[in-house]
Amino acid sequence: MKIIFFYFEHNIKSRSIILSWYVSNERYDRFNYFIIYYRRLHNLYKIINDQDEMINNQDYQKVLIDPRTTNYNFTFQMIDLIPFTKYEFRLQGLIGDVPTDYSNPVFIITLDIVPQKIENLHGYVWNETSVVVHWTPPNSTNGPNFYYILYYTTNTSIPFSQWSDVIIRTYPFHIISLPISSNFQLFIRVASVNIKGLILSDFHIINNSLSNNRFISTINKFQCFSNNENQLLTLQWSIDHKSHLYIEKYLLYYSDLAQNNDDFIQLLIIPIDLLSIDRQSTYNLLKYEFNMSLLNLNYNQYHILRLHLSIIDANQNQLLITLSPIYCILTRKLGKNNTIFSLSEIVID
Repeated sequence: MKIIFFYFEHNIKSRSIILSWYVSNERYDRFNYFIIYYRRLHNLYKIINDQDEMINNQDYQKVLIDPRTTNYNFTFQMIDLIPFTKYEFRLQGLIGDVPTDYSNPVFIITLDIVPQKIENLHGYVWNETSVVVHWTPPNSTNGPNFYYILYYTTNTSIPFSQWSDVIIRTYPFHIISLPISSNFQLFIRVASVNIKGLILSDFHIINNSLSNNRFISTINKFQCFSNNENQLLTLQWSIDHKSHLYIEKYLLYYSDLAQNNDDFIQLLIIPIDLLSIDRQSTYNLLKYEFNMSLLNLNYNQYHILRLHLSIIDANQNQLLITLSPIYCILTRKLGKNNTIFSLSEIVID
């Protein structure tokens, strides 16, 4: 029994694709369900030899399709895909409880579009000569050549085209050097930019009342440990007792050096209540263990993670990130796994 999986080029969009298949020499109505397995791949232009790839369905998301709902019309539209991303799709049929072999793989690259609008733009006065600005990075670049432009001014009587601007290609965080007066006001916007164009954030105003919490000290002894067998990461760091009282959450900035967009910095929020705390004499030793599935990583057999940690205080101010990054290598579990699954764990169309 052979399932042939295919698509037509004109059916590829930025966030969707229509997939089709047929089964050779079999009665269509024998199939109770079909399962589409799909995953994002780490490199847009690498050619994958599917004969060498070991199938571990834990690395795939799954969609369960009942062919009776479409009168055995073997097409399906995958939606909610990420623009400018390489995907792999495979198909498997179920006759009763017996799965067929996997189909041939299908590889596509979704179309690029303008980037997402920046959200959670925020800033505060750091000291007498500088202002800190930060924002939440998007989940995807949506296209090549991605970066930010930070626009700012203290004079709103001038047109927007005359505002000062600075290009930022890494972290969604910047320090602006400006003299701070008692009636200081700074107006800011951030544009996310890629090859398709740019989109501007809303305006945000920073005044002298928005200052940082000076009770918080720096993060020390930031470390990472990987457990490849269980696909777990453990972060560990220390901070003094007093500072811990003023912290609302931590921010983990990460990028994967094994990916073709390793300069795209992503964000994982670490809530305080998920940390384990070991109280030492003068500081707290904090640990956070989590599954790598929480990270927005495209599939690869290994990941080289570059990590920075930062703090959000009770005023939603982000303090300076750790001065130097740390690095952690995580290897995916390999091995064929095409028979053990639960239909209850699969998204049903």
